[in-house]
Amino acid sequence: MRCTGRWSSRIVSHRPFASLEDFLARSGAQPLYAEAVNLVKAGALDGLGYAKAMLTMLEQVPWHGRHTSQMSLMFSAQLSGLAEPTPHERAAWERDTLGVLVGVHPLQLVAEELSRHDVTRSDQLSACADREVTVAGVRLAGHRFSSRREESMLLVDMEDEAGVYQALWSGAALQQHRALLSQRGRC
Repeated sequence: MRCTGRWSSRIVSHRPFASLEDFLARSGAQPLYAEAVNLVKAGALDGLGYAKAMLTMLEQVPWHGRHTSQMSLMFSAQLSGLAEPTPHERAAWERDTLGVLVGVHPLQLVAEELSRHDVTRSDQLSACADREVTVAGVRLAGHRFSSRREESMLLVDMEDEAGVYQALWSGAALQQHRALLSQRGRC
């Protein structure tokens, strides 16, 4: 996605925008079709309407990088029934457009599976001292070290939707899950 300092500063100088049509008409940037689609998919225009409706509008209105004032009149009634994108759709858009997830946490993509387990969130861990709990998170980093008895251990920095925590892995659990723990930021 093209985003030069001059282009983005023109958008910032014309804020706030009330809708996609307003953005296209007043941004001063005159984004091309692909740029407008990428802005919607990346979540940059989330406050201006429903993402699916904005994408449909951009696809169906004659579009060549020039705004037409008829956009809202032509499609507002048809597009009001479109649902918001699912977390999986949003994640696919973000991966395609940005290469990373920014508006969707990877755990949202496995929420149905996690709902079948009694998962403790990171912000609840302090209340669970000295108890065995199940946690779910995305691995951020791992720190390998050995105990005084030469036992291999792995301290893993994890993140869930509530925050960051650390999990210490050793012994049979570390051996059993070593391959899974070596994956970083994938879900």
